[in-house]
Amino acid sequence: MLPHGALITSFLSGRHWAGMKGSDVGLCPLYLFHAGGLSILLTGLVAHSTVVLMGEPWSSDRFIDRMERYRPDWVFIMVPVMTRDLARNPRFARLDCTGLRLHLAGEPVSAEVQKLWEDRGARTLILYGMTESMAVCVTSNSFYYDDDAAVGKGLVGKPNREFGDVKLVDPMTREEITEPEIQGEICFRGDVRTPGYYNDPERTRESIDPEGWFHTFDLALRNPDGYFTVGGRTDDIISSGGEKLSLIEVENAILQAPFVRDAACIGVRHRRFGQSPAAVVAPEVEMDESELARRIDEFLQASLERWQRPRLYIRVDEVPRTLAKRTKIWPRLRELIEGVELAGDGVTTLAAYRAGQSTGKQTDR
Repeated sequence: MLPHGALITSFLSGRHWAGMKGSDVGLCPLYLFHAGGLSILLTGLVAHSTVVLMGEPWSSDRFIDRMERYRPDWVFIMVPVMTRDLARNPRFARLDCTGLRLHLAGEPVSAEVQKLWEDRGARTLILYGMTESMAVCVTSNSFYYDDDAAVGKGLVGKPNREFGDVKLVDPMTREEITEPEIQGEICFRGDVRTPGYYNDPERTRESIDPEGWFHTFDLALRNPDGYFTVGGRTDDIISSGGEKLSLIEVENAILQAPFVRDAACIGVRHRRFGQSPAAVVAPEVEMDESELARRIDEFLQASLERWQRPRLYIRVDEVPRTLAKRTKIWPRLRELIEGVELAGDGVTTLAAYRAGQSTGKQTDR
């Protein structure tokens, strides 16, 4: 839910730190059915800028056509997957972006993505935000303050100067992290924060604590100069037997196996350890779930300690991911392990676990 007052505050301050002027022409590459596209349009209109819309569906040729015809002063916001599409278009190499102010957001932005634009004359900055803070971003680099002259590549900026309060907290203890270079969950509060989720008080309580902090479930690091880099989710960190374990590390190890096409890990309840990794795997070659579990467990012995390795394997044809960002779809992953609680010290598969449930026996091996 986003009240009108919060939206107006957001658009006014967004126009300011993005450096938009009434004489500007902006290009909106996102769809208007998405909160990001809607916020781009309305922020530009509040600034009295001309806003050029892309139309649907996304097309690198259509984007280049708009760039060449309208010569926009700013593009706000460009998602990196769109840049990767443009990089495969031969016309992009000839595109003149001199003077263009380009904000990148939507997923972690690499220095290579920024360089693709800067090689064509554009100025680039990275933002971090979400629908729940629309449209003002939680951390930002600002063209108004000429941050692009000093900010290092890959940094999503400092807490927004017009936004409110931002802090990092330990995802396990919820204690605030004040030291640099320690990963924590981003939390924010301020005038543009959503008051909650419509008809969903349980999710609202999970996201907004009694002090008014919104917990994003996104992980970040703060460097000694106060700039943030964002990457990973609190869902990707579990406590197994009292030890913190990064599911991303486990996923990356599994993906090194030559017979694995894609994999995602999620924490599953374990009677002894609290949680253990469960691996959802799409194999590169045909094999049943039991063989897949055995081969991956053997493969991981060279790279992971026993307590780090998955204790539950689920074979799928495709790992549930979003179409645009290729990020894991957590609700669908959780559905796969709904009601599962492991008990033994061995490795099992979902099919074997379900079979054990039907006979009243746990089948960890």
